[in-house]
Amino acid sequence: MSGESTNGQEPDAPSASPKVEAAPLTMSEEQATVEESVEPTPESSETDFIVFMQPDFSGWKGELPADDELLAAGYLACEKLDDGEPEIDVEVIPGSFEDPSSALYSNNQKIVSAAVSALCKEHLPD
Repeated sequence: MSGESTNGQEPDAPSASPKVEAAPLTMSEEQATVEESVEPTPESSETDFIVFMQPDFSGWKGELPADDELLAAGYLACEKLDDGEPEIDVEVIPGSFEDPSSALYSNNQKIVSAAVSALCKEHLPD
């Protein structure tokens, strides 16, 4: 409506759009069936491990080491598990078992757990 005076004020804004409800997702049984299993690549497994180690996700205490240091510790955990060491006994941070209430012990367990979840899934419990 050009030419109308608004007394220095903006014209009324158009009313908000009505709320639209999203339709539920549905799939046929055929669409939901996975025909081929996709094998994780080493790169995706390592990325998953690094994501699992982020402080917001893992609850890491203190400064998080560099990705390459975390990966080295994760692969060390996998090697020890491959050698038959029980998960609860795997120490990848030297001295971390001296005080089970310490941040070192907690962080050690986080590395081992993330390694099992991402790098050596064959050690996941059944």
